[in-house]
Amino acid sequence: MSITSEYYNAICAVQLFNNNAEVLLRKFIEDHPQNANIKYIYFQLGNFQYSKKNYRAVLKSFSQVDQYDLSAQERIEYHFKYGYAYFTLEQIDKAGEHFFQIINKDSRFKSSAIYYYSHISYTQKNYQTALTGFLSLKDDEAFKPVVPYYVTHIYYLQENYTDLLKIAPSLYEKATPGRKPEIARLIGEAYYRTNKYSEAIPYLQEYHKKAGQYASPEEQYQLAFSYYKMQKFDKAIEYFKHISIGSDSLAQNANYHMAFCYTQLGQKKFALHAFQ
Repeated sequence: MSITSEYYNAICAVQLFNNNAEVLLRKFIEDHPQNANIKYIYFQLGNFQYSKKNYRAVLKSFSQVDQYDLSAQERIEYHFKYGYAYFTLEQIDKAGEHFFQIINKDSRFKSSAIYYYSHISYTQKNYQTALTGFLSLKDDEAFKPVVPYYVTHIYYLQENYTDLLKIAPSLYEKATPGRKPEIARLIGEAYYRTNKYSEAIPYLQEYHKKAGQYASPEEQYQLAFSYYKMQKFDKAIEYFKHISIGSDSLAQNANYHMAFCYTQLGQKKFALHAFQ
């Protein structure tokens, strides 16, 4: 068999996902290491290994490829698969470098590249970059179910409560039972931070049903203070009590407001104790 025939035989095996494709590619590399097509053979070997989810092997094969020997669309495929292999192996910085190369290029990989690049930006706390990417996917069929969760968290981290409240309540209604409490916490805090205490209470209460004793002192304070502002003093006391022990500013604040609640309920003895 001629070298050319061996080359096309190996390439066709990859395209047909034949089980012997990797064997044929490796044999070509071994038999013809100086062949002009050798770097393209490594690209096809990496593609085959990618299809088998052998991502460490993908990295090794793609490291032998010169991307400039590839066509424009093959180069995009190369960057995506290289990036995904790094991503899967938790080499996030390197993954991001490859995804970044193709997020603005039209291809079948574009949406996925934007998603993974945005996710990486989110984990690296580059929230505005992540937000821009996720918002571009809000109507994408593959990603629109998950994008609102990222967007809601980013708005929360940016303290952009106005935009959070535009999307989070509808997200809460459609969320699975496992996700509802966390979304409720974000909505409740957003209402709390914008002084809408009546609206905050149902969501904060929903979160506390799930979190219970694991709710942080700050989270308990938000619910207690919301009840306090709505003059539901008995409920406010219930939550202020959990954080009133101690000498930090939050505990002192809780005691002060709890004492006021007791005075409103005519329980002066308890009010004096809280003030003390």
